[in-house]
Amino acid sequence: MRWMGIAALMACSGGGGADSNIDTDTPDTGTPDTDTPDPTAPGIDATPLLEGLEGVWRDGQARPLDLAEEDGWLFARAEWPAGEMARWVLGRTDGGAVVRNTSRIAGRDLDLQATLVSSDNGTWRFCEPKGGCSELAIDVTLSGYDLTISTEASGEPAEVYSAQRLRDVPEGTFVDVRVGDPDPTLPTLTVQASIFQPPASSVTAVLAVARSRCQPGCVPSRVLLQSVKAGAKSVSWEVPELHTGLWYVTAFLDQNGNANPSTSYQPDAGDLFALPDRELTLSDDQTLNLDLSLEL
Repeated sequence: MRWMGIAALMACSGGGGADSNIDTDTPDTGTPDTDTPDPTAPGIDATPLLEGLEGVWRDGQARPLDLAEEDGWLFARAEWPAGEMARWVLGRTDGGAVVRNTSRIAGRDLDLQATLVSSDNGTWRFCEPKGGCSELAIDVTLSGYDLTISTEASGEPAEVYSAQRLRDVPEGTFVDVRVGDPDPTLPTLTVQASIFQPPASSVTAVLAVARSRCQPGCVPSRVLLQSVKAGAKSVSWEVPELHTGLWYVTAFLDQNGNANPSTSYQPDAGDLFALPDRELTLSDDQTLNLDLSLEL
């Protein structure tokens, strides 16, 4: 995500010595070091945060993010324009929480981790476990159906992501995990479509995957765009790490070039499409075959 685009992961070290009779260590002032958090953030119950984050969110740039429970974790993955990919994993630890961001932003593959250090009036703060909040601080604020995530790294000005929850998702059951546990494993949906009338010129093939029927409208959780060359007779999409459960799939050739978030990436006049809202229940890797043969 763009608001997670800058971060430094640094390790800190220190030491001291002492004579058998003379204490040369720096005296303990009794003031805790709040800049280097305890990775477990003891005593903070993260369950309200995880439950509050469940839902399909969309920001001002109409970028969706479907946060839902999988194997006790809160997980989200979404393909965004310009080749960007957002991927979040959040887990509740014993008295805290951990967040991982392995997104691909502006051509950079991120690998960031932060742990919960405080919770105050709806704002949850995560910090880099070794370098502390001065290296990476993520503030997550929930207020009803509004979400704000502010990230500050190495003293750089905060980057802010603001979104609204537009759709609920099935409620999950969260369990305690440990920092370092592997991410949950989610299935892959492969969609293969034959093209009844090959396009005369290059077009964009659109795949929209939603938790509800999209006719007349919906909020897709995953949208994948594929370039199709003139004369192509088929097109395929691969949707990795898709949440298990009930989905509705719509695929079409955007022959009039107007597919966008305001239309929920649904076909309209001039597009070649398969029967919209193809229903499927995903539990393991699955392949769906479609025919792009209908035109409005």
